[in-house]
Amino acid sequence: MITRGKAAPAWIKVPPLGIPLAGLPLRSLVQIPVKAPFHSLFGKHIVFRMADIGHPGYPADCVTLIADGAIFAMCFDAFEPDNPNGERRKEGNNRYIHSNIAQWLNSDAPPGQWYHPAHPYDAPPTAENLYDGINPSAQLPGFLHSLEPSFASQLLLTDLVVRRSQFDGDGSDSFQAKVFLASTTEVGAGTEGSVNEGPVFPIFSSAGERICSFTPAAEANCILAEEGPAYWWCRTPFYRDEIAARSITPYGFRSSPNACTSVVGVRPLCNLPASAVVSLPDQEGIHTLLP
Repeated sequence: MITRGKAAPAWIKVPPLGIPLAGLPLRSLVQIPVKAPFHSLFGKHIVFRMADIGHPGYPADCVTLIADGAIFAMCFDAFEPDNPNGERRKEGNNRYIHSNIAQWLNSDAPPGQWYHPAHPYDAPPTAENLYDGINPSAQLPGFLHSLEPSFASQLLLTDLVVRRSQFDGDGSDSFQAKVFLASTTEVGAGTEGSVNEGPVFPIFSSAGERICSFTPAAEANCILAEEGPAYWWCRTPFYRDEIAARSITPYGFRSSPNACTSVVGVRPLCNLPASAVVSLPDQEGIHTLLP
């Protein structure tokens, strides 16, 4: 901002009100405001951790954020009752580009309206399509709909790669998304069947750094398998079958629950411009993204 001084006609530069996101060190915490109607679901803010700056393969001049805690417990993909494949009919689909969770993360639709069939046999994550009806997510607002527009408008569309199971022809799928899950490769939890799904984020150099907990809002709104650290989803499938997707255990190691397992947490990732501005840290050391 530039303003005219009172004592003379000289122009005076006024410092910006915040600091560039890329000026923060890795692992810094940045909170994103949630719309008021959804505070009961996600809290007033969702806290993200800086995972990398200028991550290879991601948009130029970007900063990658990952939710610091698991913000909700939900399935990767629900039962597909009409699928001719018996396993996917009763356990869900582990192909990320067809998953319920990928669609939810990128939807700006109001509550109950985010789901649309991703393929001919797809089905919504309603109670009847989950084990014991636990943690249905079809009734939720699309993830982007729950966030303040000043944040959503800054998200960068990112080119991504995800392993494809042997059942779906092996190899990989390429896709674009504004919000997504990390791959096992990116969190340092191993490469799935020789397909590299991106370089490791520098904040994940050990199993201990992969451990996270559910947020207080998630604990209040979800049925959880146990107390303590969370299981949380990656986008990577278990490549030897059509139903299991990779997750990180409460001990920071790789596991492979079936896609319809709905007590596993979600840690969204996104990319923002390096020039995005954040506030000075609060008493807890957390910065706030500014409009």
